Amino acid sequence: MTPPAGRWNWQPQFYGLYTRCSSVIAAATRELALLIKRFRSGAESLPDAVVITTVEGR
Repeated sequence: MTPPAGRWNWQPQFYGLYTRCSSVIAAATRELALLIKRFRSGAESLPDAVVITTVEGR
C-alpha cells in the first residue's frame, strides 16, 4: 500500500503517518517472529512425555 494522494500540506502528513505505521508494523512483525522462534526452541527441548505426581505418589 502507498499513502493516499493529498493536496496542499496534507501530502507530507499522509507520508509521515504511512512511514511511521510501516515501521511500527515491521517492528511488531520482527518481535513476533522472535517470540515464535523462542517458543519453538523451548518446545523442542522438552522431553517427549512428562509425568507429574503428587507428594503421595498419585
